[in-house]
Amino acid sequence: DINGSVMINVPDVTLENMKITGDLIIGDGVGDGDITLNSVIVTGRAVIRGGGVDSIKILGSSDIQNIIIARVEGQLRVYTEAGLEVGEITVDGNDDVIIEGNTGTVTVVSSGVTVTATKAKISSCIVEGSNSKVIVTTDSSIQKAEIDGENSEVIVQQGASIENITVNGKGVLISGEGKIDQVEARADNLT
Repeated sequence: DINGSVMINVPDVTLENMKITGDLIIGDGVGDGDITLNSVIVTGRAVIRGGGVDSIKILGSSDIQNIIIARVEGQLRVYTEAGLEVGEITVDGNDDVIIEGNTGTVTVVSSGVTVTATKAKISSCIVEGSNSKVIVTTDSSIQKAEIDGENSEVIVQQGASIENITVNGKGVLISGEGKIDQVEARADNLT
């Protein structure tokens, strides 16, 4: 167990059966490499600046409630094993993110990024950044989505669902062959 913050700055690291009383920082030095967190408890934030498309794996009895994704260059995937739920993911980087598994809230702060929910159950998704895109793929669901960013896009693929969408940003596009129960339009130029 670690009292204080931990920084990982090299790829292909596994942390197992530990508690970090502080922040976990996955640095730029990880690049497109993998990080595995198996039965790891983080009481502070997990700040992710490195990792690739098969990268951040949260397994076992891990408990991580606050993840901030700040990847500057390169696509990143956060995978949560079945039976686990991450509390909150904030996307605040410059590149695309894939979320796989159960998540409480996903907040897209960045503009011009794509967040893809793959085999995911998300309680709440908030898009604050403009020109951003949320893709909900087959076998994924979002209970409540709030789209505040102007000219943003939501794609609900066949076999995917969103229960409620509230649109507060101008010029939002919602498309796809999936299921949407309710859309509340509070802005102009919603398609």
